[in-house]
Amino acid sequence: MTEFTRDYFRINTEMQVAWALITGDCSGESPLGAIDTQLQSAITNLKMRDAEGARVLGLLSQKIDAIYSELSGSGSGRHQMKVNISGSGIAFDIDQEVEEGARVSLALELPDIQITVRLTAHVVGCLRRSSGSGLWRLRCHYEPGQDMATEQIVAFVNRLQLADLSQRGERIADL
Repeated sequence: MTEFTRDYFRINTEMQVAWALITGDCSGESPLGAIDTQLQSAITNLKMRDAEGARVLGLLSQKIDAIYSELSGSGSGRHQMKVNISGSGIAFDIDQEVEEGARVSLALELPDIQITVRLTAHVVGCLRRSSGSGLWRLRCHYEPGQDMATEQIVAFVNRLQLADLSQRGERIADL
């Protein structure tokens, strides 16, 4: 019997998500992507010393991202979605079928720290939800070499799990 284990904890939550299919050769990172990576790292480091300053910079970064999305018309736009997320991948519902193995770019807004994490992933599955719904469940696995982004997602998932466990403990104590 094959034993299956997950590399990371997984949670169900809601967040702002933008996604787009990657077409052609996108082997080099864009200058904007490099700047965004540096900005995310700086905001994460700042949060340890100045939580409010990090929050404000995160909001500014989100505003710039939203302006860029509106002006460029790129991707799916940002939408509040229910997701299943971990440090290795994400699943969410979309309104079209995507081929397994396709590459996608993701922008995930981590609501508790006001940071938009950008990464690339490959599609590991895309199954029709229920007949007539017009929705597909897109399941993606993050591509290697995006350590800063995946660390931020793992920390986000862990914070939500700790909060959930704390609430469960309080409910048990109240019984």
